[in-house]
Amino acid sequence: MIISGNNLRSLNQNWIVAVITLDFPAEAVVALREQSQNHPHPSVRLKAQAVLMKSHGIAHGQIQATLGITGNTLRSYLRTYASGGTVALEFLRFYQPAGRLDNHQQSLSEYFATNPPASINQAAKCQAPFLRGSQVTQSQKVSWLRIVLLKRINVTKGASKPDIDSIFFSKS
Repeated sequence: MIISGNNLRSLNQNWIVAVITLDFPAEAVVALREQSQNHPHPSVRLKAQAVLMKSHGIAHGQIQATLGITGNTLRSYLRTYASGGTVALEFLRFYQPAGRLDNHQQSLSEYFATNPPASINQAAKCQAPFLRGSQVTQSQKVSWLRIVLLKRINVTKGASKPDIDSIFFSKS
């Protein structure tokens, strides 16, 4: 989206509004229709529906009422389309706060690969050198380990577990 003197409107002497100028080639309309009906994520379908309705010349108020979105949300969708087309509408941003242990993920993976714990509590009690002095409680470690690490490492209870692949995918 390029803001120039041609697409600026003055409402009053104090307010200047940037007008979003959009181009809807035929292939973009087809792609928007496809996204609005068949994309697996509902947020992308909603964005595509809003932009598709705008491509048909429907007023902002009617689009907002039909889709149940605010004016700021609609303008955000239109700016996204103006900046990157239909591909930009597929980009999703979710809030993902960073935990205190996220910086140590690689080090913890390596540590547990060489020192496999017998239980998740033993893993949470680990005294790895890079964790000494950190202000992380044991319950925070347990939660983080359940989410991030234990998906990737093999936690055993005492004896080693049989290799699942050799049982189910044996070459007989």
